[in-house]
Amino acid sequence: MRWIIALCFTTFLMAEELNWHKHAYSMALQDAKISGKPMMIMFSAKHCRACIWMKESVIARPDINEYLAKNYVLAMIDIDKDPIPKNFEVVGTPMFYFQDAKEKFLHKRLIGGKKPDYFLKLLKKITKK
Repeated sequence: MRWIIALCFTTFLMAEELNWHKHAYSMALQDAKISGKPMMIMFSAKHCRACIWMKESVIARPDINEYLAKNYVLAMIDIDKDPIPKNFEVVGTPMFYFQDAKEKFLHKRLIGGKKPDYFLKLLKKITKK
């Protein structure tokens, strides 16, 4: 049991710290234009259990974390605090949108919590386009 706990803790520490543009869609867009990477915009809320699960269990998984860090510009919008940028419709949380630097949508919006393997497969599919 101690070995499992140690392994989980070590895996958590090895995960790369993601560079989220919090509360600043415009900054993420500027970063995407400079880097040429697509954006993943996550709309969340403090009270949203699925949002917390996505952040702590899916996005924090080392392989997903690493893929996001290398291939995406990330924006986190708190729907209770931040203005919703134009061209976005938020009907629930978590909600994910994927855009290029020209603000073209690369995939239909993704609503709700998703299983890690599905989420990683989708991330890879979007960057292959």
